[in-house]
Amino acid sequence: ENQLDRQYYAELWEALGRVPPRRRGCLRELLLLEVELENAVWALRLARYYGMGLEAISALLVALPGADAKAAALDGAARAGARPEVSDRKADRRADWEGWKFERLLDAGTEPWQLDARAVEAAARHLLYRRCRLALHRFPFTYVPLYCYFKLKEFETAVALGLFEGIYLGAPAEEIAALAPAGGTA
Repeated sequence: ENQLDRQYYAELWEALGRVPPRRRGCLRELLLLEVELENAVWALRLARYYGMGLEAISALLVALPGADAKAAALDGAARAGARPEVSDRKADRRADWEGWKFERLLDAGTEPWQLDARAVEAAARHLLYRRCRLALHRFPFTYVPLYCYFKLKEFETAVALGLFEGIYLGAPAEEIAALAPAGGTA
């Protein structure tokens, strides 16, 4: 299902281990955050839309040697219903998400609140975009600016494609505007 994603991140993590420590800057933290966010969104979707259990979800998440990239995702999946034996938790009860590592990605929304995996994914992308923008200039003599530059271009390309598709399909202006990243240029 996501074998290529897992292979990509495993190889990228391995390559990061070969980068001299003085050239790493915050690359390890950025890559770990990216993988944790990817895992969290993937786990929420698998639990919410496909009703998968924790074992099945865990097997599909990206694992990084020497780092725990799965814990937050599995906690989120459990809260989203991957553990039906925990009957006192409800996926669509906002209070049950308090304390989750990525709780800030959940929209406040209106009552009745519902878990929206698509909104979590959009918030995760914005979070990673902001982190890359901040890190771009923090470690100038490392590989961080190079990584962040290409990551930012990747985000901007996705936004541009989304804008073009929205215009082509005649989507409402509010929906098209929501695709644009906040915060201006890097």
